[in-house]
Amino acid sequence: MNDTALSLPDEIKSLTLQESTQELAAKSEAARVAKELEAKVALAKRFPRHVDGARAEMVAMCDRPSFCLKQDGTFRALYNYPRGGKPIMGPSVYLSRAMAQAWGNMHIIDCEVLGEFMNPEGKLMRRIRAITWDLEKNVFHAQEDTFEKLIQRKDKETGETRWIQPDERDLRELTFRRAAILERNTTLKLIPADIVDECVERIKLTAEIHTKKHREEMLPKIVAAFARVIFGLDKKAAPSKEQIKDTERKVSDHLGHGIKDITLVEINELRETYAAIEAGQSWLEALQPKAEASREKPKAEAEVNTDDFEAEAPTPDQKHQDPPKKAENPISADEVKFLRDGLGAAGKDDTWFKKLFACIPEDLDKAKYKDACDAVQTAVAEAEEQGS
Repeated sequence: MNDTALSLPDEIKSLTLQESTQELAAKSEAARVAKELEAKVALAKRFPRHVDGARAEMVAMCDRPSFCLKQDGTFRALYNYPRGGKPIMGPSVYLSRAMAQAWGNMHIIDCEVLGEFMNPEGKLMRRIRAITWDLEKNVFHAQEDTFEKLIQRKDKETGETRWIQPDERDLRELTFRRAAILERNTTLKLIPADIVDECVERIKLTAEIHTKKHREEMLPKIVAAFARVIFGLDKKAAPSKEQIKDTERKVSDHLGHGIKDITLVEINELRETYAAIEAGQSWLEALQPKAEASREKPKAEAEVNTDDFEAEAPTPDQKHQDPPKKAENPISADEVKFLRDGLGAAGKDDTWFKKLFACIPEDLDKAKYKDACDAVQTAVAEAEEQGS
């Protein structure tokens, strides 16, 4: 009894000392973080960002095909997700991080675990938060997310997809994946929306130009990417010939015609479909076959939308003239759209637009396509001389 009574105060002293040490360590860490943030704010004030330079750097990144697209030809810098039956496309986490680096003077807390709790239904939930702070303007955005600690896994024996408890590695990946979305959302709130929209449109244009140049070699890569998703293969695995043939059949059913007749517009649509599948949509839903009535080979010539340009009223002499004869091998709608998107990215005024489009009639023969491109370049040079 006496020994126990004498040793008790020593135990209390040990616990008190341990608590004091932990409290001191916490205060020391808080002071270190505060000093670090103060130094970052001071540097941001000393070296403010140049908005035009940051914007030019962002747009220049979006002109690189390797930045916009993965090796399999699908989008890297954009995501696509269906909502209300309509596709929603926007900048991906990859793009938001690159834009934050170009914008500069930003402090990002990409993943902060706030805690875990049991919801009323008895499910174990985790709550996380991401914060992005503009050190120069002293503005920050924070966003939280709460999710159940479950992951989807496919049963190898039955082929059914089930929700299971994750191990430590899977839980870490799940947490970082959810936190990356919060990081993207908070980051983009601090970058002007017009710059974000400009980058998104430039990425679409870069992908279209790259596809036009490398169409034959990119199509097999896109089919292989869909095959990996359909058959549950690893991202680096090579699908078998049977799997490729089966995937080509599914993609052809989705397009409504043979895959060899695919257009540039449809390749971009497949990219968006693949991005939607990566975002969580079922491939069965994303690659729904078209109705039998709509299964016909796409026409080589399609109408070009010219609503943005004012049509000039015909003169009395022109009303009685015979319509112009169509060329036997006319320029395709994809080629017209390619030039038109390029002009749109140039951002010139309406007069410059009309002058340029006078060089690209819809019935232009392919043999004269190069002449039209030369005429476009001449019009560009004239416009630049007039502007200077």
